[in-house]
Amino acid sequence: MPHFFYFFNFNFIKLNFKKFLLLIFIIFSNQAYALSEEQVQAQNNWVQINLTGLDNIQAQDQQKILNSLAINSANLPNSSSTNSSTNSSTNPNPSPVYIRLLYERSSAQILTGLKTYGYYKATIHSHLEINKKTEKYTATYQINLGPALIIKNLDLELLGAGVSQKELIQIIQTSAIKKNNILNQPSYEQLKSDLLNQALSLGYFDAVFTQHEIRIDLAKNQATVILKLNTGTRYVFNKTIFNQTGFIFSENFLNKYLPYKPQEPYDANLINTLQARLNNTNYFKDLSITPVPNKTNKTVDININTSTQKRIQYTLGLGYGTETGLRATLGSDIRYINKRGDHFNITVQASHIYQEVIASYIIPGKNPWTDYTSLNAGQSYTNILPYSATSTLLGVDFGTVVGQWTRTVGLHENWIHYDTTVSTDNRAKYLLPEADLAFQHTVFQGFYTNGYSADLFLTGTVQNPASQDTFIKSVFSANYALGLGASTRVFFRGQAGAIGTQSLTDLSPTIRFYTGGVGSVRGYQYSSLSPEDSNGDLTGGRYLLDGSINLEQRLFGKFSGLIFYDEGNAFNQINNINFATGAGLGFAYESPIGPIRLYFSHPIHPPLDQASRWRVDFSAGTFI
Repeated sequence: MPHFFYFFNFNFIKLNFKKFLLLIFIIFSNQAYALSEEQVQAQNNWVQINLTGLDNIQAQDQQKILNSLAINSANLPNSSSTNSSTNSSTNPNPSPVYIRLLYERSSAQILTGLKTYGYYKATIHSHLEINKKTEKYTATYQINLGPALIIKNLDLELLGAGVSQKELIQIIQTSAIKKNNILNQPSYEQLKSDLLNQALSLGYFDAVFTQHEIRIDLAKNQATVILKLNTGTRYVFNKTIFNQTGFIFSENFLNKYLPYKPQEPYDANLINTLQARLNNTNYFKDLSITPVPNKTNKTVDININTSTQKRIQYTLGLGYGTETGLRATLGSDIRYINKRGDHFNITVQASHIYQEVIASYIIPGKNPWTDYTSLNAGQSYTNILPYSATSTLLGVDFGTVVGQWTRTVGLHENWIHYDTTVSTDNRAKYLLPEADLAFQHTVFQGFYTNGYSADLFLTGTVQNPASQDTFIKSVFSANYALGLGASTRVFFRGQAGAIGTQSLTDLSPTIRFYTGGVGSVRGYQYSSLSPEDSNGDLTGGRYLLDGSINLEQRLFGKFSGLIFYDEGNAFNQINNINFATGAGLGFAYESPIGPIRLYFSHPIHPPLDQASRWRVDFSAGTFI
């Protein structure tokens, strides 16, 4: 008992009296409480922290050290009395004694943080100052990093069936944990995490680190890193079980979506592929995929739970355009008709220049996430400046998607009844094989979606009982949008077309080329540009060439403005092109009810029969 008493008093006497008072203050100070956002904001100016000498530490790692410090304003608790006035509770002032304790504690935190980045012999010279006018503190820590701890010996090893797995080897090769590098413990932990996660993702569900340690020799400033991962056996896919709620699809049909076969090595990326394929079908409202490893036989069962969407979906679109007037779209989609996943849609569009009804019966293909067959039937009526026409269509399309490419081939019989300014009650019929190849790449940059796209369309026929004329027609279009900043872009649009035939005037005007209007050359009436006959009537062209350049700038919110220059025409002789040009200003607003566009355009050197005056084009619309 006397011996213990002597020991206690000895240490009490040696204890720094100042630190003892600080300790007593912390223990008996009023209880801290969680700060509101306003209080945290008020504390942000309490202390300014200056860290110097960390040039060899990456900026993000310096920020981590700074964020961890007790004296960081964001970490300071409220030390004011809970019985103080409302004003002091809202804007609490830290105690000077408390600030000094946190200041001294932060030195130890800095040294601890530096060790994780390989600096075990760092030293700190610090001082704390207060501005008596503002009552704000400045804590300065001058750091001498000292020698770095170097990885002198490195033993990284893969064991088990995954010893040659390229994904695991790549993680090791790209890691910062290398011989003669500075020991970085976060990089070491990241390496462990990446290796284990990748192993599990590849189906090594028994993977375990048989050895993982860091041996440090401070006297030599050296470290030995030992990391050995035994992957064990790679599991393989076994059964895929569909648990369906609602409409029940054939499992033979659903199995077409599987990107793997039984006994193939497990890969979590294939599960992600399966999830994406099924999500894009429009069949399901709820979908979950759960791998279930079996450690006994080293296989993985895949449990898929599905719940189907409502069978029928309706769409309604309303809008207005200067060229089209009031326009409306009504559609219905039967998402699934049978257990094979067939579906059906019908769409009706109506405006004063164009009306159409078209129905399609879609049959999923061998690869149903990319391939389909569509049986189509439709009728349309067009009433524009050069002609009016009623067209009836019956045909079939075969489509496929490969990456960013979409390919469609089809065969359609067209029956056309048309009137022009020259003649009325004309009839034509064409059995048209068609091919379309499209590419699109988009990227979201700031306010805009930029990128590029291209489309090539080919069709034609030879004279036969189902086609009254022989011709071939091709149209190529391209778009390119380049971001010049988060709120500025320049974009280009262009198209070119050609028709090969002996007599252009024998073809239906629905096949010939016309241009002009918002979608082509602004400043001119829709489809008002083409070659003319001796009476000044539009005849349509054998060739088409038009394009535009636009500079668009975000103004504020979802408003943007643009300036544009358009040029183009339809013509019959390549060596005699009479281009029409137009330019102007535009405004756009991405409203909650759909895009709104307003263009002020004016012709530049228009053809002799075209009026030279400003045009105002407006469009607004949405789909519900």
